[in-house]
Amino acid sequence: MGDPRFRSKSVPADYGLMRALDIWGVAEHFPAPREEAMARSDITGKRKLLAQNVSHSNIKTKRWQNVNIQTRRVWVPEFNRFVSLKLTTRDIRTIDKLGVVEYAKRYGVSL
Repeated sequence: MGDPRFRSKSVPADYGLMRALDIWGVAEHFPAPREEAMARSDITGKRKLLAQNVSHSNIKTKRWQNVNIQTRRVWVPEFNRFVSLKLTTRDIRTIDKLGVVEYAKRYGVSL
């Protein structure tokens, strides 16, 4: 499909496949492609970073540093209910110390 960093945002990744199926008249037999959400924290917005592997001979190759995202149900006493959030492990530790409402307020997020 090519490198997603250089793909046009307005054209889906598998646009050519969808067009070919439409031309052949068999598009109705195939499900529409799903967009997968990026692993991203709901409160801080942290996401994967582009990094480099560096070999012994100092050759650099690109790679992704993924964030440790966990889906958690967090109890919010102010609302008297649970809220499901995608959080990094750092977010979870800080929420244990401060509380979810105070932590969200720091980042300007309304729950």
